[in-house]
Amino acid sequence: MNKPFENRQKNINEIFKKFPYVNGSLFEERLSTAAFNSNMRTTLLKCCKLDWSKIKPEIFGAMFQSIKDKESKKQKDY
Repeated sequence: MNKPFENRQKNINEIFKKFPYVNGSLFEERLSTAAFNSNMRTTLLKCCKLDWSKIKPEIFGAMFQSIKDKESKKQKDY
């Protein structure tokens, strides 16, 4: 998403070709690929099959906020 259409790989999936070019540095950071073992992969695939629509978004918001708050507190301690 951080590459103009003319600079993208030519062999990417048609679905990904539809994503617009988004400039603004949001997607410029390169993240390393997660190292999954077979148990992690199996768990991830099981989670993908869950019906996440039955979980209220507020629950995810509260979880993310609690993690963010802990990270903020750690940064202040240094």
